[in-house]
Amino acid sequence: MKYLTYVFYLEAAISLLSGFQSFFMPATFLKQFTADPAPTLAIEMTRWYGVLLFAMVYLLVQGLRIRGSALKLVLQGLLLGDIFQIAATFITARSLGGWSFVLYMSVALSVIYAILRGICLWKPVETGID
Repeated sequence: MKYLTYVFYLEAAISLLSGFQSFFMPATFLKQFTADPAPTLAIEMTRWYGVLLFAMVYLLVQGLRIRGSALKLVLQGLLLGDIFQIAATFITARSLGGWSFVLYMSVALSVIYAILRGICLWKPVETGID
């Protein structure tokens, strides 16, 4: 079970790539969701989303490096985020009038991450987070 935490390194890499795209190419990032042109405010809010992703990746990587209570706190926060991410994805799909590949992947990855975070928090010694 100690290999479960390696998934979080993959999560950090995916989030870092998403952070770079949303920060440096926000219009391209948004086109993954819909072909509709995005207004300026949406583009700039997407850039701020990239800022949050960079902070999240930093905290996740540091938590993985330090382990113990630091990683538990990070995983708890991200688990809460997973729940909101899933809810937000359903709201977004309804607003857009359908599901894109990115929305399906958002739900799938969030469910996988949430399950793995739950396992790690439930069995910290066995999974190597403690």
